[in-house]
Amino acid sequence: CFLNLFDHTLPTCVTSLQMSPPSPRSFQSAEDHMWPNAIETAFQRFGQNPDTFPTFLEIIRMLPEENQNLKLVTDSFKRESCSQRLQNATPEVLQFLLNLPDLPSPRAQTRRKALECFLSWIKFTNVPASHIAQNPLIPQCFEHVAHWDDLSETATDTIVEVLRTCSMDICAYQPVIQVVLSHLGLLRSKFEMQLSQNTNAEDLDSLRQLCRIFVEVGECLVPLVLTQSTDTEVASILQVILKCTDLPSREISSIPLEFWHRLADEVCRHPETDVKIDQFQGVYIELLSASIHQCAMSAAQDPFMADDEVLAYRQRMLGLVEDCMAVLTPNTALEHVLKSLFDEEKKDELVQEAHFFVLAMVASSAEVRDSSVLWDLIQSLPTLISSAPSSASLDFTKKTAIELLGNLWQWVNSRKDFLGLALVMISQLLVPDLSSSPAHELDRARQVQQAASTAFKHICVGGKLHLEDLLPELLDLYGVTMALPIRMHLSIVEGVGSVVASLNQEDQLRSGLEQMVAPLAQGLDSARQKPHLLGEILDRLIVIIKQLHMTESNAKATCIGHLLCNTLWPMIRQCLHHHPTDSKLVEKSCQLLKDSMRCVPDLFKHHLPDVARTLVTAFQQHQHSTYLYSAEVLARTYAKDPENVPVLTELFNQLSGIGLQSLVHSEDKLEEIRELAEARESIPAILQPWAFTMARQLYESELQEARSSLAKLQAELQEAQHCAKPNVQAHIIPSCPARCRAMRCPRRSTEGQRTSCCSIESLGKMSLDLAGFGWPGRQTGPQGCGDSSLLQLD
Repeated sequence: CFLNLFDHTLPTCVTSLQMSPPSPRSFQSAEDHMWPNAIETAFQRFGQNPDTFPTFLEIIRMLPEENQNLKLVTDSFKRESCSQRLQNATPEVLQFLLNLPDLPSPRAQTRRKALECFLSWIKFTNVPASHIAQNPLIPQCFEHVAHWDDLSETATDTIVEVLRTCSMDICAYQPVIQVVLSHLGLLRSKFEMQLSQNTNAEDLDSLRQLCRIFVEVGECLVPLVLTQSTDTEVASILQVILKCTDLPSREISSIPLEFWHRLADEVCRHPETDVKIDQFQGVYIELLSASIHQCAMSAAQDPFMADDEVLAYRQRMLGLVEDCMAVLTPNTALEHVLKSLFDEEKKDELVQEAHFFVLAMVASSAEVRDSSVLWDLIQSLPTLISSAPSSASLDFTKKTAIELLGNLWQWVNSRKDFLGLALVMISQLLVPDLSSSPAHELDRARQVQQAASTAFKHICVGGKLHLEDLLPELLDLYGVTMALPIRMHLSIVEGVGSVVASLNQEDQLRSGLEQMVAPLAQGLDSARQKPHLLGEILDRLIVIIKQLHMTESNAKATCIGHLLCNTLWPMIRQCLHHHPTDSKLVEKSCQLLKDSMRCVPDLFKHHLPDVARTLVTAFQQHQHSTYLYSAEVLARTYAKDPENVPVLTELFNQLSGIGLQSLVHSEDKLEEIRELAEARESIPAILQPWAFTMARQLYESELQEARSSLAKLQAELQEAQHCAKPNVQAHIIPSCPARCRAMRCPRRSTEGQRTSCCSIESLGKMSLDLAGFGWPGRQTGPQGCGDSSLLQLD
């Protein structure tokens, strides 16, 4: 077909192009208008004979698709011009599809191509409502879906795209919506029939198509659903979508999630529709039950071995639970979940686990009430949590129950009698030694312990003001669990540290901090040659210091300052001295230093000279950018005090000198030390005057070297100009530009290289100007490393 079309038009194109050489724009326009009636020509030659319909439909299907294909290399003018022609041809294409005869089964291929062509054009342009409503393809699409034949998937895509077009203007597309609603009964009957049968893979494919259509109808008619929630047609649509959400297929049940979220948002953001909220309560209670069912883990596999897809699906279901809470209120949702749990408590452990999983979100948002039946559940949790390990499903349920208890910290802390009991119960799970457990049980037990450590942290942080009496037991637990994996023990450190930090008595605070820091100090001495252990010790110290928040100078601040200055600062200095090349240890040491300074800045101030010397010494040994960040923290913390400016100035001068020299000597490796270059750019405003001083010193040093080289070159040039030998002039003078370019940095390809060091090239240009020579090909202005700025500095 294309060959016939080109045979028809090619001579005209060639003749037009040979007439005169056009301008670029006119050539573009001429090239684009050589075939202005391509679609009309195709209709005339191939849109009349049914034998050519399949090929013709394939061509006109591809035209709008390829127009929107950005992979095709063409300019915007041609793409827009082609798009306009296709827009103009839309009525003709749609009229052809409207009049397409209903061919018998041997021509079924034409049916598919007609649907695909219609789908392509309604995606491409805004088809008028009359063309869609009168098109016989729409009823045929519903028949294909209802009978689930070979065209059902294409028919589903077409119906969905039509509904998306209608959603842009519901009023204008009201005739199309009426056509769609009139055919939904056929699909609803098909849906009910599929649910009544045992579903297999083919049935799930059919249900997926039906779900897509009903969900798209719901999203298109959200305003109608909101205002006519009691209408039987609207209610039936909601029920179908609700049943789709409860289907045992993650793919299908995920399709309606966006619809429910949008509907909940529309219901809740209109205060004048409070009555409507009551009308949706029944739907969202059913939806909450469906969410619980979908969160249940499969009994066919070990829940501890669930893949990321299953875990992500459960998190998406929690998003649906959040939408339900928005409509029902958290306390109403809580009572419903508890009722469902007590009604189904005789079922297997995984059903209980699903309820616990949902309760962890619902109960944490609900208001604490003494009359709630949640207290019955809380009091029953110790029996489950303290049970011996058995099956994988029971252990997984116990793990989720522990996570639930941690999320109920507000409820637990409201009753002091239960607070201590909960901590004792959780602590028992953290103490046992699991090293001798079988491999398959060890992983389960570790996950249970991880949940216990997180719950312990939440309860301690939330109830820190009520745990002073239990502090000795908490400190003992902190010590005996030191051998746990670092991730678990950090949760314990944070929990116990928050209780210690909340103490108001100076003696108790000092004793608590010493008991937490002393074993870490001892470990630091014994593990001096074990960087991994040193890193874990520093992690614990950082967590402890972050719990201490001092807003004023008092006895408590003095106690903390004494610990930081006399214990932690020597430990930091020791780590930097013994491991200057270990980037992780350096980073953690500087993090601890930063947190210590910010905790009690006034009391730490007299260590400022010692800190500055340590940073300079360490930076000389290895140029870690972390040292520069630490210097920035020092400046931001202490630069406002005039007494500290001389120390900070000297610190800046020394660090900048070392850093600049390191950058100059590593000009061929600037990509590898990008962090150092970026760190130099974060100079506090208070120290910028000294930055210019340091840059000037380095500039003058390199400028002197460049002038020496240029003086030699100048002497050779003068000798060449007065020399009568042509071969000398031919050799010396042309080589000058190359010799000048040799005095520049080999590479200046990145912004970091332009801003990190003084370019020899710029110095060479300036020196040539000073010597009275012109730079070959010189461009004035701040090019490269910035000529004008360096001239100003000189």
